[in-house]
Amino acid sequence: MRPLLLALAAALLTPALAGCLTPGGTTAPSNASALLSPIQFPSIKKEQALVAMADGVKLDNWVYRPDAPGQFPVIIESRPYFGNLDPPAQEEGQKFSKWLIHEFVPRGYVVVLHSVRGTGDSGGCYGQGGITEQKDEAATVEAFAKMPYSDGKVGMIGKSYGGTTPWEAAVQAPPHLVTIVPVSGITEWYLYVASHGVWYDSGTQFNEEYPFTISFHADPTGADPNDPTSFLPPQSQLSHYPEKVCQDFAQDEAAGASGASTGDEDAFWQERDYQTDAQIAKIDKANVSVYVVHGLQDWNVKPDNVVDVYNKLAVPKHMQLGQWDHQYPLRNDWGTELLRWFDYWLKGVKNGIMDEPPVKLMDSAGVWHDEMDFPESRAVNLTLHPDDKGALAESAPKGSMTYVSSPATSANDAAPGQDKLVWAGAAEASTLRVSGAPWLAFNATITGPNAQFVATLYDINGSTWTAINWAHLDARHRDGADKPSTSPQMGAGSFRLRFYPMDAEIAPGHKLGLTLAGAGGFAAPGQGTTAQVEVETGTAALTLPTLPSIAPESPQPTMAKAADLGWTS
Repeated sequence: MRPLLLALAAALLTPALAGCLTPGGTTAPSNASALLSPIQFPSIKKEQALVAMADGVKLDNWVYRPDAPGQFPVIIESRPYFGNLDPPAQEEGQKFSKWLIHEFVPRGYVVVLHSVRGTGDSGGCYGQGGITEQKDEAATVEAFAKMPYSDGKVGMIGKSYGGTTPWEAAVQAPPHLVTIVPVSGITEWYLYVASHGVWYDSGTQFNEEYPFTISFHADPTGADPNDPTSFLPPQSQLSHYPEKVCQDFAQDEAAGASGASTGDEDAFWQERDYQTDAQIAKIDKANVSVYVVHGLQDWNVKPDNVVDVYNKLAVPKHMQLGQWDHQYPLRNDWGTELLRWFDYWLKGVKNGIMDEPPVKLMDSAGVWHDEMDFPESRAVNLTLHPDDKGALAESAPKGSMTYVSSPATSANDAAPGQDKLVWAGAAEASTLRVSGAPWLAFNATITGPNAQFVATLYDINGSTWTAINWAHLDARHRDGADKPSTSPQMGAGSFRLRFYPMDAEIAPGHKLGLTLAGAGGFAAPGQGTTAQVEVETGTAALTLPTLPSIAPESPQPTMAKAADLGWTS
């Protein structure tokens, strides 16, 4: 137990401290502070709990609970990082874990820091989100629901991998899992490393390096990218963890190499897809409420991981999307909203949170607005047509443009050339609000074995082109990442590229820009091929979901720097 807990509890009551749970939010009821769980248990008890899984493997958990008699709801943060990239769970982990413990336990919650199989001090073989890990998460939920200090209600929360494990548990539908709060979490592992057949350059060595990093505490920072063995831990470290060199570990390694060469969503990745209709049906049947939080500028776990799954769910749900990267929310009222969410679902406090608009969005101008859904059903589609003169127009005559799709292309610029097509729209007379996931459709003839596409949307201000969104497609995967074409030559076909979800404002006087090129700079080295592409501009259409107006939250929430918030670094 930490010293000076009484002093800490007193500090938590002081609203002046950044990151504390103080009433906030524009849609909260006026008596929100009176409806928050008060601090009642300033003394925290810490203990380790090794929980055996069905196969006998014991997983490590550190439990932080009120040092008082009674039964309390449980919040689990499950990650692979405790003990290597994080401080150990025994030492309360990173900043968010510490904040969670010291904000929630005194208010009558149990907080559990759980290390997934094969990581930290948990035994067994790491399997990167596979079925074994999914069952482990569900079994862990059930184990803590039945602890003598538990009242049987369990929630899960975390960011990144810690925002992925709640989905893993939810698709197994453990009876005592009541709610999940995935922050920047993965819902389909394939989407972490690839997009519609285009294997991200950042994902090239992910599966080859990542398991060693989290299982063996290996640091790949100084590794030679041309030598896949250069980041391996010393033999003495390997021999210290004999059970971690295992079949699942080997499959993780092989999946990375295979995917980077083919882009296929094969059986390995399909097992790690939590947003299929069958998986969503399990969550719906179990009625696990979901509060999704994600950054629209998160290019680590990209925004396409959240919007589709959110819209498939029929359970009670909320979503918050802001203009930040791979981070916890930077609204300074989020801590209060999180407490209200857990109070409602785990303690039954009727605080009105489910009577509020379920979606909070922050646009690119920094303005927050509440919506009933996203993409908004009230959105109006604006369709622009790329013509053969380089313009984005309301209509386009029949025509064509030809370029070379090459893996050597620098796709993330608008410089004209033979390796890309470039279009620009007219200056906007008034603010254009694009909210949702745009798409680009066109017919084309490919001369060559394959072509990779990356379409880039730009906000043009004078002569400055600023990239604001991207869409990728490997032509061989145009029918689906799990349905690759085996044709030796591509020929003519129809293609549809979907951009990431966005909530952006194009200011008056600015223009929209669009480029189409090969996926160089995005795709894994060596994955793409060079081919000639003739685009039928008369068939091309860029469709943008737009909002005629928004009703800003009033007053607007205060945004803060990550370092000034209690829950994020």
